[in-house]
Amino acid sequence: DGVCDPPNEILEEEDDDVPVQDWPCTPLRKLELEYERCMKMNAEDLDSEPTIYIHEGSELLSQLRDQLVLLPELKDLSPSCDIETADVGEPGITTPDEERKMRNILKYHRSIFLGDGNAAPAPARGVVCDLDVGDAKPVAQRSRSVAPHLSMKVYELIKKLLEKGLVEH
Repeated sequence: DGVCDPPNEILEEEDDDVPVQDWPCTPLRKLELEYERCMKMNAEDLDSEPTIYIHEGSELLSQLRDQLVLLPELKDLSPSCDIETADVGEPGITTPDEERKMRNILKYHRSIFLGDGNAAPAPARGVVCDLDVGDAKPVAQRSRSVAPHLSMKVYELIKKLLEKGLVEH
């Protein structure tokens, strides 16, 4: 019996249309409950027999095999980052105190953006992203359904983002 379990009257009715967000709990627990509810519904809708696809070789594949390019071996797949030498300010605009504060923030949140398997993309080398959105309002889009075969991947990604505090509900 967890904090997020639905009230007894809901359990007795077994109503699948009860929204998870009405139950008092953490966003991570809400995600887990909603995932369980969706998977239960998807399991009922899907066949128990897995689909098997067979792709036979083609002439095109044998032609392309000769045109393959060998990629160089990547030795440093998880590079380390020295925050002390990172370029965190703009010359002439930021003060040394502001740069020190920014480095402290980066150190505090190091586990979010550096490391393996933390749902954050790998750092892009040599890429600068500076988007000036001006006074534009954030875009609010309605929620979209996720294909059943992708739901596990989406669940894992959202779970990691919630655990790391990159998103909030």
